[in-house]
Amino acid sequence: AGDSADLAETLLRQAWAAGMQLHMGASNAVVGALRRTQGSRAALGLLREMVDQGTELNVVSYNLVIGAMVEDGRWEEATDLLQEMQECGIERDEITFNTAISAAGGALEPGRALDLLREMRPAALAPNLVTYAAAIRACAC
Repeated sequence: AGDSADLAETLLRQAWAAGMQLHMGASNAVVGALRRTQGSRAALGLLREMVDQGTELNVVSYNLVIGAMVEDGRWEEATDLLQEMQECGIERDEITFNTAISAAGGALEPGRALDLLREMRPAALAPNLVTYAAAIRACAC
């Protein structure tokens, strides 16, 4: 899997070097591969490079990196990316918030988890079963 992720990253960089702008789905696939094989730092690094290359990011781009950060225990940076999404005008979705709420709970930050839960309403998102379960776990720790 690691070799395949490295190959995908190499191909992406070759396309950029040739002045090509790939569909964000292809770029997101590489972010996901790096997340699985190299972790959140590599995924975030590629996300930043995508911006530098003019790749249009979407909610999937960010959700992949936020998920990687949560897996690596980098919950504060994960919630920072949630804020960055809002500042960049990228619509956050239930997955984004559920992941960030779980991260805050895992970091024993129930107040932050509840703040994130409250942020969903102004974003016109309805908390779902996963959202409430994550918030409850955050408060029960």
